[in-house]
Amino acid sequence: MTTAGIEHENSGSASALFNMMRNLGGAVGVTALQTFLSKRGQFHSNVLINCISLFEQATHARIDELAGFIVLARRK
Repeated sequence: MTTAGIEHENSGSASALFNMMRNLGGAVGVTALQTFLSKRGQFHSNVLINCISLFEQATHARIDELAGFIVLARRK
C-alpha cells in the first residue's frame, strides 16, 4: 500500500524511505515514552519521600512488618 502509485524503478527507494521513517518514528516514540515514565517515577518518588519519616511510628511498624516477612522467607 505504501508504494502504490509509485513507478517500478522508484519503488525500492520508496520502500527504503518508508522503512527508515517507520524505524525513526518507533525510536522517537520509545524515547518519549521512556522519558515520560522516568519523569513520572521521579515525581512519585518525591511525593513518597515527603510523606515518609524515620521518626514516625507508621514507618517503624512497616519496617518491622517487612523484616518479619524476610525472616519467614529464610526459614522456609
